[in-house]
Amino acid sequence: MGVYAGDSLRAMWRIATNRKAAADELSIVFSTLFSLEGLDLSQVRASAVASVVPQLRRSWARCSPCALRPTWPASSPT
Repeated sequence: MGVYAGDSLRAMWRIATNRKAAADELSIVFSTLFSLEGLDLSQVRASAVASVVPQLRRSWARCSPCALRPTWPASSPT
């Protein structure tokens, strides 16, 4: 997972795949990683989710940085 400010990569992490991970668990991972790097989730303007694990698509979409802010609801995963 990476965070960009314009064309500049601000942070990057590798996250182990857990097929049974719930959106709230993944949200904790996002929040913690952003906090450790001193990044503010409220500054995220867009996010993209790509996964080769179909079971995780809905959880990833619900916990993406934009979905964590109540003013930016996540769209339904396809």
